[in-house]
Amino acid sequence: MIGGTVNVTPISTETYRSSCQFHAYQKNGRAVPWAYDFKKNCFTWIEREWEQITGYALNEWINLASWTECVHPDDRPEFHRFCQEALHNEEGFDFEYRLLHKRGEILWIRAIATVFLEKGQCIGWHGFFLDITPFKKNEGILIQAKKEAQEANALKDKFVSLVAHDLRSPLSAIIGSLDFILEDILDPTAQIYYHRRLLEDSIISAKSLMEMIEKILDIGRLRTGKIQTKKMFINTFLVVQDVLQRLDHLIMKKQLKIENCIPENARLFADGHLFTEVIQNLLSNAIKFSHTGGNIRFLLPEVPQHGLVVEDEGIGIPPNMLHKLFNLEERISTLGTGGERGSGFGLPFSFDIMQAHEGSLWVHSIVGQGSRFQALVPPVRPLGLVVDDNRMDRLVIRTYLENLDVEILEATSVLEAKQLIERHHPHIIVCDVVMPSMNGFEFLSFVKKNKKTCHIPVVMVTGDENTESRDRAFRMGAADFTIKPIQHHDFIPRIRRQLGG
Repeated sequence: MIGGTVNVTPISTETYRSSCQFHAYQKNGRAVPWAYDFKKNCFTWIEREWEQITGYALNEWINLASWTECVHPDDRPEFHRFCQEALHNEEGFDFEYRLLHKRGEILWIRAIATVFLEKGQCIGWHGFFLDITPFKKNEGILIQAKKEAQEANALKDKFVSLVAHDLRSPLSAIIGSLDFILEDILDPTAQIYYHRRLLEDSIISAKSLMEMIEKILDIGRLRTGKIQTKKMFINTFLVVQDVLQRLDHLIMKKQLKIENCIPENARLFADGHLFTEVIQNLLSNAIKFSHTGGNIRFLLPEVPQHGLVVEDEGIGIPPNMLHKLFNLEERISTLGTGGERGSGFGLPFSFDIMQAHEGSLWVHSIVGQGSRFQALVPPVRPLGLVVDDNRMDRLVIRTYLENLDVEILEATSVLEAKQLIERHHPHIIVCDVVMPSMNGFEFLSFVKKNKKTCHIPVVMVTGDENTESRDRAFRMGAADFTIKPIQHHDFIPRIRRQLGG
């Protein structure tokens, strides 16, 4: 307790602490008793816990030129107005405001006071300061969570409405065709070839329906984290070639000219399966909106990042539609130049995949001239671990790997290799089989049995040409196997297969 007392019968700290009201306040925040004297224009009593809450020593607080300067600037006008009203209110006050900690942090304080009266005039207050900062933070979190939940529900309702509409169309087509066939099948004059065409159309509609449902499920799994990216180095050129083969029938149908301008040794660090989905969606989109005989090109991005660009000379996208392309809730499905239909989920799904890679997907388009989609992932330089007790062999391997732009770590023993793999998580390991104390097979077993390292490709190296050693290495999970002395023409292709270069 500090200072004196106001010129009325003082109320002791013990009286406050013994009151039921005080204990009720203590449950909802730290309660600090205080008293203020208007004649002295200062606090005459504040409990020492106030120092811990505000950062101000009690003497500092009493001697402040204006203690209201500690009130948050945005709250001062309302605070002063409330204090003036409280001077004429015999019932005291109870209000909340923000206070600035001595370090500048914002505190939420609840002030509760009873008025001291002398001859009908207010000469002082006594009451509690409650630190309610933690509760305000929780309240803010709850309010934000409620807002986000309401927005999510609204978007979900909108999304369900959109999906229900699109699911109804193929289902109606299938049901209509089957009903017609069922009614017509008893007619001896019915033409079988017409029934066949209806059944073929039904199958196409069913496949479209299945594709749409699968996309919806994939997006849901990706957003909830049930689909995890399994990143590795992949060859961008080969992935594009694979997608071109998959969609060759669509390319031929429109007589499109496709140029794969990606260098054959281009690589990126991504989930091979998911990134292939992105490329396939972008190419499908380009085919859909290209004119017959048009051009589509695959390029490397101009910026110094890893990824690819898909460029077409199609109909382009209106400016007012660009911001909706990747938004699942604003899903759009436009007929292609040949009347092609789509689910509308391909681009939103691709956008989510790139987000999961900490990358990006964006588009530039001019109506009547075409579109340019760019998918980027963060650049990653491969890190290789060379494990061999022979210095000259390590030097040879190091030289070959550095020519492939691989950063190198070296270990002369399995023990040293275990320490390095724990600290640095390499992308590839090249390991000799015959080494002192622990051989390469024991190290391979260690790598493949560890959940954190089992995904790392291990290329085993030995001077032993015995096929049993090779077979044993592959059975234990080795990615590849090569023989000493290491030959450039043999070794480099094996490494490129693992690093996508």
